[in-house]
Amino acid sequence: MNKYKSLAKNTAIFAIGTFGSKILSFIMVFFYSRAMQTDEFGLLDIIINSASLLLPIAMLGITNAVIRFGLDDDYKKQDVFTTGLVSVGIGFGILLLASPLIMLVDDLKDYIVLFYAHILMSALRHVCSYFVRSDNKTKLYAADGIFSTFMTCALTIIFLIPLQMGIVGYMLAIIIADFCSVLFLIFSSKAYKNISFSKLNFAVTKQMIRFSLPLMPTSLLWWVVNVSDRYFVKYMIGNSANGLYAASYKIPTVLTLVSAIFLDAWQISAVSENKSKSRNEFYSDIFKSFQGAIFVVGSVLILTAKLVTKLLLAESYYASWQYIPTLIFATVYSCFVVFMGNIYLAQKKNVATLLTTVAGAVTNLLLNGILIYFMGVQGAAVATCISYFVVYAARAIDIKRKDKDMHLSSYRVLINSFIMLVQTVIMILEVPFWLPLQIVCLCVTIIFNYKMLIELVKKILKKD
Repeated sequence: MNKYKSLAKNTAIFAIGTFGSKILSFIMVFFYSRAMQTDEFGLLDIIINSASLLLPIAMLGITNAVIRFGLDDDYKKQDVFTTGLVSVGIGFGILLLASPLIMLVDDLKDYIVLFYAHILMSALRHVCSYFVRSDNKTKLYAADGIFSTFMTCALTIIFLIPLQMGIVGYMLAIIIADFCSVLFLIFSSKAYKNISFSKLNFAVTKQMIRFSLPLMPTSLLWWVVNVSDRYFVKYMIGNSANGLYAASYKIPTVLTLVSAIFLDAWQISAVSENKSKSRNEFYSDIFKSFQGAIFVVGSVLILTAKLVTKLLLAESYYASWQYIPTLIFATVYSCFVVFMGNIYLAQKKNVATLLTTVAGAVTNLLLNGILIYFMGVQGAAVATCISYFVVYAARAIDIKRKDKDMHLSSYRVLINSFIMLVQTVIMILEVPFWLPLQIVCLCVTIIFNYKMLIELVKKILKKD
């Protein structure tokens, strides 16, 4: 099977197995927004995202090492999986020692037990799911996506609506679903056969941790880019404003979900093709088509932002639509950043990953304080967008400098970005005849990109 068909096959498996579950998760916003007030939703957002800040510490950044080393035939599966579990044990132990400090945070102290349980179950699920992917059990990975999402949604509805448990109910639903997912993955994949603490290969463990440690601060810095704006909004404007801002993130999540299906498959292909002589040509072809598809989907989401917000969210959240176009623009660049991050992962360029992420995090922190002061909540969205662009630009320049025959379609990205910028401004300012102008922008985006998508389809259908 050629590399294009292999990528398409894995993407199809992930799509069949996870698209429905991801869409179901997206639709759950309908229930969240009706079961919680904006200030309660804002507090929940702070708790969940605080957990995401500490999650890399609980895992010692090991998940990327699990998939990178797991896909490499030079390493035994037993050594890789056992090291992953040991890393979680060490990392979570470090977090437990830091509990007195975490208790000082007012928003967390009343939920500290659930907070720690959520981190532990999430860390274990990450390690198990990445190991299953590294073992090329893509169908099982996709099945777990369906199972986990069904459990989360069912439990959330029960805890939030009839039991009216609010934040506690939401967190319990996630914790129980993650625990069930861990059991499902370990026993369905027979991963338990690859657990042997007594026979741990310390040489492999040392290599994996050395690979992972630069990724731990990278994950923390990504948290700054992804989440710190919520804290700025909360403390500069208030919980209610942060609730609206958190709700506005749900629509761009559609783009993240769609791209994640492909990027999960791409991660496997990027590592598998890393030693191929035609690697750069393959990477270039895929990115050219990927960026076109992402801009088209993003354009559709901007066009429908008001309608989707009205249908999906409670009336008290409707004002959140005005932040959606900017956040979609930011999400487009975040998809490119993840794509390039998988190239770094395949080539074990963790220092480059770290340095480019530092650039985005510093930009985000500087701009959040300034832009929120002058522009309010919209300033947080703009800061996020610019930060992602900075990381995208830094990685594109770095990759091109080191691999001159790799082409990342920079001029196409810039043209598409200009069209989307126009579309974003038109939407936010609600200029006269905004709807037909939005449709024109969408049509131009499709016309500019459709040929690249057709070329990729031809390569996939080409006989071996």
